[in-house]
Amino acid sequence: PEPEPEPEPEPEPEPELDAVFTSPGDHEIFELNFNHTSPVVEIPIELDVNHTNPIVSIELFANHQLIHRFTRSPFRIMWAAEKSGAFLLEAKIEDAANNVIWVNPIQVQVVHYSKQVLLIEESSNRQTQSIKEALFDMGIQLRIMHPAQIHAEDLIGVELAIWKESITDSIIYPELTSTLHHWNLSGNPVYLMTQEALMAEDRNNLPTNEWYALANLQQINFVEDTLIPETVHNESNKPFLMGQYGDIHTIPLRTNASVTAQTSHPDSIPILTHRLTGDAVMAAVPPMIEGSTVKGKKAIQLFPMIPAGVNGETSDLRSLFQNTVCWCMDCAPCENMDLSVGISTPNPSPNHDTHQKVYVELRHQGECNASGTVIEIQWSESLDLVQWSASAGWMEPILNGFRFHLGVVTSASKEIFEFTFQPDSKTYSTNMAMVDTNNSEPYQRNNTAIKVIHNSPSIIDTPLAIIPLPDQQHAVFAQNPFPNSGEWNIEWSTDLVNWMQISLDQGNVILPLKDVTPTPEETLFFRHLP
Repeated sequence: PEPEPEPEPEPEPEPELDAVFTSPGDHEIFELNFNHTSPVVEIPIELDVNHTNPIVSIELFANHQLIHRFTRSPFRIMWAAEKSGAFLLEAKIEDAANNVIWVNPIQVQVVHYSKQVLLIEESSNRQTQSIKEALFDMGIQLRIMHPAQIHAEDLIGVELAIWKESITDSIIYPELTSTLHHWNLSGNPVYLMTQEALMAEDRNNLPTNEWYALANLQQINFVEDTLIPETVHNESNKPFLMGQYGDIHTIPLRTNASVTAQTSHPDSIPILTHRLTGDAVMAAVPPMIEGSTVKGKKAIQLFPMIPAGVNGETSDLRSLFQNTVCWCMDCAPCENMDLSVGISTPNPSPNHDTHQKVYVELRHQGECNASGTVIEIQWSESLDLVQWSASAGWMEPILNGFRFHLGVVTSASKEIFEFTFQPDSKTYSTNMAMVDTNNSEPYQRNNTAIKVIHNSPSIIDTPLAIIPLPDQQHAVFAQNPFPNSGEWNIEWSTDLVNWMQISLDQGNVILPLKDVTPTPEETLFFRHLP
């Protein structure tokens, strides 16, 4: 008989190498401590590394700059941040077998001062993450607690309490309902959310009398329904929905509940109405008015921030949430925010052998802090990027450019972004910078700068030219204001109150940016910098 084949050896297990940041938390906010000679905050950074082979090195980066290198455990440091802004924390790990991995990055933000919001929930889900990111963009600290753990002393220092599943939780935790009711009567705002009431088996028990007392409402009607587009429909919504975090027009959401009676207080403000019943699915109730100060506000939202089973754009829901938080915490719309961006070039007419330096300067001269600030800097394909540096923010690559996330930008601040390019001598070179914030400015002036430099001496005296923009979709028809230098300066604005369309015969060129016919609110114009 033939000999039996020898069994194949067991394959050796793959060596393990993975890691996560255990501290700080993603989208966590830290306040600068001004009690020191210079402001500083120490951020605890710790990595949990699972590895088979010995670790050779772990490199920590903040906004792409190396801040620490580990060669042995524990992989834990206290990192001193000395300025406000957004930080992207990254880690690169190499083991003895030359395996290299990058840990999933996390975002943190350092601010001068932050209000504190308490989120009450039994468990985290997609809605929790959306709430955390929305508050992070506003520069607001978030603390999360289980409803069974909260006592009156836990509310000290809290400026807004958000109860994510308030209706169902109020049955299990009646003491918390009472605690929040007394806290609210003392002049503190509460934001009552709810998941879909279809989860409850016996709707007759929902809500409890204690919840009705806390919400200052009389009745909720549960409606058998599916996906419903809810729309804003009356003028009383304006102070609530048309806030500094965006104007809310139509929100796709799923809800099966509506407020059918809000007569418990004459100052109740219906916000969103149910399409079938006409009743409110969101309400704002200011119970005490002393002069111009409203105390003890409450917002009631009878739908999740991110509706179940609905995919797609959620920016309107985020804006609704941010405006609601802003209303609860009395953050008035900023009327003096002055963000501007400019581009300068020390040598505007280089030849093709000369590197082209471009400086983008972001200034904030208004009184209000800008939150969730980003600046996008783009350039023509004819420009090859040689090197760059940024005084703030972390970089995200975009089409023909970078997007820098700056977080909260304080008043009287200036940031510089420096680029070195190798230009193509035969084409126009275009640089464009746009700044945007989460809490929008009343009038957006100087929020975009465009610098156009053509490097062909044979066409320097061209009086008019169509200049392609870096997005490869649009162009501006411009007149050369500096015939001897080839430098083109173009300014942009959406403020149609103080800007007029200027015709070609006046020596200035303005064309809509968009290819489609714009509405009056969307028209974007270009003109030469005076």
